[in-house]
Amino acid sequence: MGELLSETLACKKVLGYMIDGGWCHSASIETLVFPLFCKHFAPVDVVGKWPRPLWAEPNQIGDVTVLTGDYVLGDRNGIVIISTTTAAEVVQQTKEALSTENLVRKAILQEVEPVAAYLQHGKL
Repeated sequence: MGELLSETLACKKVLGYMIDGGWCHSASIETLVFPLFCKHFAPVDVVGKWPRPLWAEPNQIGDVTVLTGDYVLGDRNGIVIISTTTAAEVVQQTKEALSTENLVRKAILQEVEPVAAYLQHGKL
């Protein structure tokens, strides 16, 4: 994956791109504000290495299969794929985790030692 292909996809209103491989021209791509997630950076250009697009078909990224309709959330820390069949459960579990983390944060801001806050709330 490289800069020109990223610009092309952004112009076509593609919301982001995830690749089980490398990308080059990372500094230029970051200025595009085009979400691109990859396994590693690579100095090698993409020319002549384009895979056949797999639109609306299952795609394998590492050991995860991504299906059409799945939710893909990502940031600089990584990517999470949430299947449509488990999305409601994941949202509920996320709300519960954030609630508990907020209790731990509040305790720490009140000068409770982090280990004590963890033992009290079971999350750190």
